Amino acid sequence: MSNLLDKPIYCNKNRRISPISKMGRDQDFRDEVARRLGDAIKTRRLSKKAASQALEVSRQILDLYLKAKVTPRPEVLRRACKAWPGLEFRFRDHVFSVTHFQEKAAKPEPAPAKQLSLFDALNALDKNNLKVSIAKQEPKSLELSVRIEFAG
Repeated sequence: MSNLLDKPIYCNKNRRISPISKMGRDQDFRDEVARRLGDAIKTRRLSKKAASQALEVSRQILDLYLKAKVTPRPEVLRRACKAWPGLEFRFRDHVFSVTHFQEKAAKPEPAPAKQLSLFDALNALDKNNLKVSIAKQEPKSLELSVRIEFAG
């Protein structure tokens, strides 16, 4: 029989809150990270400023990590393991080190925009780029709307 604490809680119609037991697991990991980061900083005799610079976070965020109030992103944990060799995080029979936290893949550079003169742009148009519609029709006149789409 499942524990009542393991069932999701719903409030405000569709908003779902995680089960309390899952929240506790996340807090356990935060506690482990806080302890390991704190030990690594103390053994290396680093100031909080130096440690935050090594992790590329603000001192306020580092303080939240050390108080186990916030779980660091994987990139931060990777930087910690890389900056401080031998640093590992143990959680539920698993050991996490620098090899477990992947580096973010670099975003590909967007293709540079091609600058055309107005006449070159108009010559490059085809029927798929032009949208012509009647905006206003009167007995002796006709007002057309022409939409030109340059970007594909």
